Amino acid sequence: HTEHVTFNLTSDSVIREGDNVTLRCFADGFPQPEYAFYRILNNEEVDLDNSESGLLTLVNVRKEQTGTYVCEALDFDAPGDVILKKQLDLVVN
Repeated sequence: HTEHVTFNLTSDSVIREGDNVTLRCFADGFPQPEYAFYRILNNEEVDLDNSESGLLTLVNVRKEQTGTYVCEALDFDAPGDVILKKQLDLVVN
């Protein structure tokens, strides 16, 4: 089952409006879990997409997309006390 989740941007460069941005989520479980992506808006999780690859690409980003994004590994065999969510802050300049 899955125990660790990592979530990061595939590029370290400054993100500007109009860029394409890829968020990468990876979990150490076998078989590989599916991933769910959310964005936190007004303290609520807004569904973005599910992905088997763990990649979420935001095309032609805008400043309004600055904010907190969450990845969750969907491993239903994991113990209930294991938190399989990670979040990151995306800044669009």
